[in-house]
Amino acid sequence: MQKTLVSVATGSVLCLCLATVAGHTVAQGGGERAMELLDAVATARGLGSTPIKDGGDDPPVADDDGDGVANDSDSCPNTPAGESVDSNGCSESQRDDDNDGVANGTDLCPDTPAGEAVDSEGCSESQRDPEAVVRQVYEDDVNPLILRADGGCTNSGCHGRSTAPGGLELYGAGTANSTQLNYESMVRYIGRESADRLTTKISGGAGHSGGVRYPAGSAELDTISDCAQSVEALP
Repeated sequence: MQKTLVSVATGSVLCLCLATVAGHTVAQGGGERAMELLDAVATARGLGSTPIKDGGDDPPVADDDGDGVANDSDSCPNTPAGESVDSNGCSESQRDDDNDGVANGTDLCPDTPAGEAVDSEGCSESQRDPEAVVRQVYEDDVNPLILRADGGCTNSGCHGRSTAPGGLELYGAGTANSTQLNYESMVRYIGRESADRLTTKISGGAGHSGGVRYPAGSAELDTISDCAQSVEALP
């Protein structure tokens, strides 16, 4: 009895050819014995049940800017080298924290109020004009305090008259355009005197004949002081 085994590696298939064994013919590449031999060869080569050739490893994940976030998940695909990123692949300079359409890295006005149109540098008209911002703060936060009955300054016996002390003439809500007139009067007073003198007077100091309007340390006086300091800092 003669047995001949011929093994030929052809790509992913190992062909086994068995000659006649004990009068029986085994089809080329077929039969249980052929499969046993194929498994034995695969095991000997450390392949186990893995095909001899399976197409190789998966291709590397593309990350063109090298920030650790794959291209298909990267919301900011051109992160500058060395900048740390969030889970979306965006660095601090690439984010747009005030949502004005201009990235932080090129935004000269990073706190644009919601809804205001901006220029190419991320600045709205109000941000380019600091006086407009101060005037808005006065209108929203300070003028209501000036008009208040329990702490205001517009009664006729004090600053609500043409001969008001220090020339700080103020107007009640019944006067047309009173908010703008009061703002302008405050600006003139601060220009002649100072922001500190204004707040000292309001808190009852410096011989203020009207006494304490808002005490030192109160939220109201702090609001007025902040605005007055901003007026003083205007160019």
